[in-house]
Amino acid sequence: MRHILAIQFFLIFHILTGCYGQTKTIYHEYEPTASDFAIIKWNISKDKLPKNYLAETIDSHGRVIELKFFENNSSMFDRLCYLSPWIKYEYPNDTTIIEHYLNGIGLPESGLECEMPSKVTYHLNKDKDLILNTQPEYLLDTTLYLANGWTLNSINEALIGVKENQKTYAIVDYFSKSKAKLNGKFPVSRDFDIKVFYFNITEKPEIEKALNK
Repeated sequence: MRHILAIQFFLIFHILTGCYGQTKTIYHEYEPTASDFAIIKWNISKDKLPKNYLAETIDSHGRVIELKFFENNSSMFDRLCYLSPWIKYEYPNDTTIIEHYLNGIGLPESGLECEMPSKVTYHLNKDKDLILNTQPEYLLDTTLYLANGWTLNSINEALIGVKENQKTYAIVDYFSKSKAKLNGKFPVSRDFDIKVFYFNITEKPEIEKALNK
């Protein structure tokens, strides 16, 4: 069943992204930290990739459409539950971004323990620099939860609790790991304050440049 879902997801995704024209892929080096995949070098050579690298795919409009993290040339590696190794973005119109969180083999994932969704829709203003609201969605594989003592009632209660605590995202998740972002733009919510958010010394200059675009 999960493999059928994966096939359906990729068919839909490729149909939707077929209008993006010619794409290109660039590579960045990252370092796993206690809480993040931290970019430490942008635009590295694909001919000599390090142990930890990120492949970023950009469409013909200068927008990131995929971020895929690798360790030893594989996206299947140990990681924190709230870090996703594979991100895909859709742009159904000029003011909407749909973000998909995937596991190492490309299946949608989400986690109640870490409040990690499987999909988030971002609605932007017409200038594409302000996030007006966000809609996270959770596609749960209940098999693992049930095998570890959860019941359907406890899963539903936890899911309701997660949704009740959701606020509008301050940034588009993982855009800080992208060189292209939204054709150079970095949309943020009204509550965003760069002094409060932590971005490392490699990522922060790119974000500041995008905020001023």
